[in-house]
Amino acid sequence: MMPSMQLSHRSKSPEFLPRTKKEKYHRLAKKKWQLSYQTLTLIALPTLFVLSWLNGTHVLPTKSYEETPSPMVISSETEEKAPANYEFGHNEEINTIQTFLEAEESYRNRHLKCGLAMAMQLLDKDLSWDLRDTILKTLPSYIRNLKGHTTVLREIKPNDADWRFSSPGFLTPDRTIIRVVNYYVDLDGSYHVSNDHQVKTKMLVAETDEWISVTESPAFSVIAAQEHLRYPDVYVTGLEDTRFLVHDKNAPIYTLSSSSEYTRVSGHINQVLGILDPATWTMTIQDVIKSPNPEHHEKNWVFADGLQNIVYGWYPSIQIGAIDLAASELVIHTSIESPKSFSSMRGSTNGVLHENEWWFVTHAVLYRPGQLRYYSHRIVVLDEHLKSITRYSLPFTFEKDPDVEYCLGFKADDAGVTFGYSVRDRTSRTLHVDWSEVQLLFDDKEAKQQ
Repeated sequence: MMPSMQLSHRSKSPEFLPRTKKEKYHRLAKKKWQLSYQTLTLIALPTLFVLSWLNGTHVLPTKSYEETPSPMVISSETEEKAPANYEFGHNEEINTIQTFLEAEESYRNRHLKCGLAMAMQLLDKDLSWDLRDTILKTLPSYIRNLKGHTTVLREIKPNDADWRFSSPGFLTPDRTIIRVVNYYVDLDGSYHVSNDHQVKTKMLVAETDEWISVTESPAFSVIAAQEHLRYPDVYVTGLEDTRFLVHDKNAPIYTLSSSSEYTRVSGHINQVLGILDPATWTMTIQDVIKSPNPEHHEKNWVFADGLQNIVYGWYPSIQIGAIDLAASELVIHTSIESPKSFSSMRGSTNGVLHENEWWFVTHAVLYRPGQLRYYSHRIVVLDEHLKSITRYSLPFTFEKDPDVEYCLGFKADDAGVTFGYSVRDRTSRTLHVDWSEVQLLFDDKEAKQQ
């Protein structure tokens, strides 16, 4: 429990304060009540999670604490000038209240993490569909954004612009490729194409402002015509969410892209294998890869260790396969049992080898009718041989306000990790996070014990 504060009779009377001091007093006092109310709510929510799960009542609050109105309403009054000798005492009290608020916020954040850890622990259990759905809808109340240094790679374009800068991916530590799109996402979650009747994507080298051109290899052009692998009149054209494999400096730079235009089944999304030539910034399409599940849309394959280790899916097992170039298909060779909380997990970034472990960024989507989708992210760490899960993080976001965040780039160095992401396909940013902050994402055992 937080210690109570004893305020002097004079300090409780805001009519004695000058305008600026009075407004600051009101703001701090209101924030104190809000934080106290929120803390109570955040202590109660995890308890309700557990009780609901144990008792089978399935009655949980779904409203975010941020939407809860403050129980304290302060109205403005006619100000009177404060006595001259009050200045010192008032400043002292402001400092006292500020100290209280900082301690209260730290207390609240610990319980946020505790509630999130408990919720994720529940999601790893066998739950009824309605209880699991309720917990998932409550998660945004607990998930917080990472703290780090944000770099804006390109400025936001207006809605009437022809093209907008979107998710950046990392080709090498000093080369960034930005996805550029001709649509924007409205606040209700709807998509709007600018000055065209088809969704289109381009790729830009951030450091040199050079465009990447896309072409077909002669062999693929013949096969595409024979096997009907191209549908140029579809609504979403071209190559989307391209990931780059720089496995060996002497090996080709392979690419994997999602595509509705290049597909083996009309109306489906397939993965397209390409090769990038950085000397000319030309990407040459080699093949459309057959899926292990032909009926599925394939959007989130990610590279790990060459063409022989590509992560295909995350649940009910982490499936890793190799591309058979002769057969034009992905063949699964490894399955790693995964926790139930991975059920809505999708691939985001390629694996990064750091200190003999493979680090991946994944994402999950919460659909909200009439609103923007809510994206959260988790880091999953596999062992060096891609045979077992070493650990996985609590969910997080890159920015404070819930939104459509998509992470395509990820890299690590001695100082920390860097994410390349977009918000609503209209921003192109990176976020560098120190290792100390990253470690907090894995400290859920301590949080569960608080």
